[in-house]
Amino acid sequence: ASTAGLDQAAEIAVSPDGRHLLVATAASGDGGNSPLTIISRTAPDPLFEFIEVDRDSDDPGLRLRGPVDQAISPDGRHVYALSLGENAITMFERTALAGLDGADPGAHLVPVASWVDGDNGVAGLDRARRVLVSPDGTSLFVTSDDNSTLAVFRRDNDPASAGFGR
Repeated sequence: ASTAGLDQAAEIAVSPDGRHLLVATAASGDGGNSPLTIISRTAPDPLFEFIEVDRDSDDPGLRLRGPVDQAISPDGRHVYALSLGENAITMFERTALAGLDGADPGAHLVPVASWVDGDNGVAGLDRARRVLVSPDGTSLFVTSDDNSTLAVFRRDNDPASAGFGR
């Protein structure tokens, strides 16, 4: 039997602090409602523990059907997940200690905002496949199968802000 949220895992990311693994599972055959799965990692021996899954059916406002890739900001505060089924990107706020040493496991990733291809001037997210945050944290890059595009977004690093610009 497979571990919850790991059936047909597509992409994996490790948080900058090394505490968490994030697994995108867009390939799952559950009607496009596959999850983004979070697993905690403890040292010194890498012991892993399931924390949570995030998907559309768990939160109707979440634009995360068929997550195909994810990226974590260099400071570890934000996670960006691409939704193949929604042509969208969702930004989560990350609580680094959630799921470790008995901390609240269901609050590791909290959805903050979503941007959808074609809404409010957003472009380049149709059939998006890969996302990357620049090493300095100022830009977000998204590649797409739609006309082989590269979309570049400017990240707003203001702690009071939750967005990025085109």
